[in-house]
Amino acid sequence: MIKKFIFVIMSAVSFSFTTLGMELEDYYLQLKVKSLTDDFFMGKYDSLNDEIYLGMNSFFYFMELYDIDVDIKRKKIFGKIDKQEIKITFEDDECAILDDELYVKLEVLAEKLNFKSAKFSSEDLRIVIEPRFELPYEKREKGKLNRLRLDLSKEEEEKKIDVEMPRKLFTPGLVKLGYRQPNLKNNSYNVNYEYASQLFYGEFYMSGGIKPERDIDYGNLTYSNILGGNDLVLGNFSLIIPSFLDVETKTIGVSLDSNGTYMTRDGGITIVKGEAIDAESIELYRNNFLLDYKNYGDEGFRDKNFEFRVNDGVINSNYILKIYYRNGRIEERIVYSLSDSDLLKKGKNRYSLQVGKTDGTEDHQRVGKYFYGVTDNITLGIGGMRLTSVEGEEYKFLENDILFRTGTNKFPLMIQYKNYYDYQNHENNFESTIEQKIFDYNLKYTYNEYSEKIDIDNKIKNYKSVSVGKSFGRNYIEFGESKTQETTGATEKYIYGLIDTSIFYPLYTSLRVEKNINGYNKRIAYNPYISYMGSNGFSIMANTRIEKINDGDYIKEYSLRTNLRRQEIVKNKLYADLGFEVRYRDGYRRPTYGITFDIELDDFIYTRISSSSNFDEKGKHSNGTGIQVDKTIDLSDPKRQISKNISLKNSWVYGKVFLDANNNGVFDEGEEVLSNVGIMADNVIFYSNGDGDYIAEGLYSTNVIELKVDRRTIDPMTKYLKETLKIKTRKSAGMRIDIPINIVSMVAGNIWKSEDFTEREFMQKLTMVNILLEKDGKVIDEVRPEFDGMFFFESVPAGEYKIKFEYLGQDEIGFSLPEVDVKIETLGTDMGEYFDGFDTVLIRK
Repeated sequence: MIKKFIFVIMSAVSFSFTTLGMELEDYYLQLKVKSLTDDFFMGKYDSLNDEIYLGMNSFFYFMELYDIDVDIKRKKIFGKIDKQEIKITFEDDECAILDDELYVKLEVLAEKLNFKSAKFSSEDLRIVIEPRFELPYEKREKGKLNRLRLDLSKEEEEKKIDVEMPRKLFTPGLVKLGYRQPNLKNNSYNVNYEYASQLFYGEFYMSGGIKPERDIDYGNLTYSNILGGNDLVLGNFSLIIPSFLDVETKTIGVSLDSNGTYMTRDGGITIVKGEAIDAESIELYRNNFLLDYKNYGDEGFRDKNFEFRVNDGVINSNYILKIYYRNGRIEERIVYSLSDSDLLKKGKNRYSLQVGKTDGTEDHQRVGKYFYGVTDNITLGIGGMRLTSVEGEEYKFLENDILFRTGTNKFPLMIQYKNYYDYQNHENNFESTIEQKIFDYNLKYTYNEYSEKIDIDNKIKNYKSVSVGKSFGRNYIEFGESKTQETTGATEKYIYGLIDTSIFYPLYTSLRVEKNINGYNKRIAYNPYISYMGSNGFSIMANTRIEKINDGDYIKEYSLRTNLRRQEIVKNKLYADLGFEVRYRDGYRRPTYGITFDIELDDFIYTRISSSSNFDEKGKHSNGTGIQVDKTIDLSDPKRQISKNISLKNSWVYGKVFLDANNNGVFDEGEEVLSNVGIMADNVIFYSNGDGDYIAEGLYSTNVIELKVDRRTIDPMTKYLKETLKIKTRKSAGMRIDIPINIVSMVAGNIWKSEDFTEREFMQKLTMVNILLEKDGKVIDEVRPEFDGMFFFESVPAGEYKIKFEYLGQDEIGFSLPEVDVKIETLGTDMGEYFDGFDTVLIRK
């Protein structure tokens, strides 16, 4: 508001003069070039002709184009922009020389520098420019993105980690004891356990039952990111295999692989699988559109794994999972297609190996793969697998993969080919995909063909599909055709169209129309869908399917699902869930519906009470109430109260939050501890207690954790100097990290005008000034002065500094004091101060 007020005042009192038949006035404007913005950029405005003029030196300085020279006398600019030589001369009616600066009409500058667009609004005094060339800041951002690529070397990744927890031979670990009685009306119950710790420099996990039977149902020893970015797992793991094979994936053996959540397609059905230990609920999004969700307790993901089956026939879409854990953490996970191989850089390789027996049947399973980047655009793969299906059928395959990319960034083409050669029966199975992007359009073609054996065993012969999709604004549209041929000779061929929109966010709507175009069973189906996501944990999904068949009859199906997730009744202790679902299908006498209600007490002992009431299609009523009780114990400190219902595979960070009076980063005797300070870790906030102690539990260990301090919970004149601490933790282990809070001050000064300049010249020269704050020879902050010469540095901790003044223009301008020494002392105080008077004078050399 202050800047806007000053902006209006400066515009109102701007000076005016006439030159070359033009009446030009000084105007402070908002200048925006791509993502660069200056709210007080001074230009010249010709009010008679409604034209704006920009000063060349200040304009190129603003865009950081320091290789451009301005010849004011000859009215020329020359130099390099994005490695391209430029040399431009302006006519007398296109420019003006004022205040030792060359001012050029905006429209002339846009034409001669070939800007994509340049717009000036005299109403809100704003200029928006879109050049065709790349600016230096964009190159810096690209450099940052390149450094963040997934194929960074391990050494580069380690450089980004501030603190890493060491691997240990053994830690006592955590144990969780649980009691579950699904229905209080009967006497069936079970008592189970989980145990996790560091063992032999790896992560050990085991779970099983105590009553009614004593057993071990799951256990492994994992070495995360140990070989080629893969996890080495000894014990239970999930087998990663092609979707056209009916093979049990729960395996006991050795796995060296990096796949987590993945997606496969079986004809028109999209299958999303993965692991989310201790998840409370999971939401599935297609193109950012809420498509489905599962609540805690749904079969398939309560313990280790989850699975979504999306029978919508959509081919060209992207999927994202949002996972809500019981400790309050929220994870967004991209779903990767299992049919996709990663395109590797030239000379890079990737491999995986899984060997073991199916849990329960002792069937041998073996899978091995190797990929190599021949060039940056071609990756080849080879592999082999010997598998046994659920029905006891043996499969022996050699796998060959080709991944090829070509084209420009606007027109990339990706070709993927996987061939599975059955060397036992001398038959081929292959899956191929071609993806082409043309501007904003995505085209995809898939052709899968399977051998006679697969045809007989799994009733699939071949599958073809083609689709084109495009996003525009908050809308997405897709058209496609799909054909599936089964072993019986039956062929199903259909075309479809899909449009979804989030214009009415957070309300999402979509409509899919599908038409069968082969055989006698011609039909058309309409599938409108609505979903709503509220920020308070409330979601609703309404789905309708109306299908018209040959004789003109309609088959209708309706469903409505609502969910109110994790409503806090008592802060950090008592939570409640409420769910409602109703379905109706033609052919049944009445709709089916049900209500679920859960209460969670998450304190010293985690307790969950679940109640449900259901009516089936015959009107038969059933209800039940169950109870779950869990207690987690830290064997290294049994007295420690673990209030969160955490996963034992997660880690924790603890320590003390204190006011670091002597700025040494260490908690010393007599220093003040800080309570109720919010520590952000893994998207969850934890608070320090009255003794300044905090504990961040349930951290997801496979990624680097970012530890931050919520500045809203500390004094404005204090700061956590690290701002973001990146931590690499280990599963089932804790690490102490103290949080020193430093007292910070504000440092301010002024650049004063000398008699060498008029008021107008002085303000123009200030746009070319940069001010640096240095400590021990390193720049720790830099600012630009305000239009009146005032500058300030915020959040400066105690210490000795230098303020340096720089003039980046071409003319001979300097300062009476090019640098100023600054000493900030806060010892013995509990808050920062305001230090000013660090002034200099702008002079001509």
